[in-house]
Amino acid sequence: MENAISTINLMPSTTQEVSKMFVKLKEELLSGKEDPLKLEVQLKSMEELIKKLRSDEEIKEQMINEGMKYPDNSFQLYGAKFTKTTVGVKYDFKACQDSEWNQLKIKFDNAKKELKEKEDFLKTLKKDVVNPNTGELISPPIKTGKESLSVKLL
Repeated sequence: MENAISTINLMPSTTQEVSKMFVKLKEELLSGKEDPLKLEVQLKSMEELIKKLRSDEEIKEQMINEGMKYPDNSFQLYGAKFTKTTVGVKYDFKACQDSEWNQLKIKFDNAKKELKEKEDFLKTLKKDVVNPNTGELISPPIKTGKESLSVKLL
């Protein structure tokens, strides 16, 4: 791979290009011209590459620095709109020293824990049972899902 960026540059860069490529890939796949499992491996590889690129702190910093060269909060470039934003905002409410918040937080945490315990119990039910506290008939939860195929790169 002589120039990795040139490979990335072959990919679509606009929503219109993405749509066209999607239609073409879908047609080729559904017509039987391509092996869907091979495509799945390639998609997984691209996901892994994108995940690594987007999570790399040096690359993120480079992109942010480049974007900061533009004076406006929002600008268009390469068929895309860039907007400068603040992300990952967090509040530490414990620092407020608000007793009402503290009490509500404790109630919330306890209720969340109780709910989790109850859901874990309900998941174990195989048939209807009677709740000894209320006398009501409790049925097992309905479990839904659909078949999938997972892929892990070697």
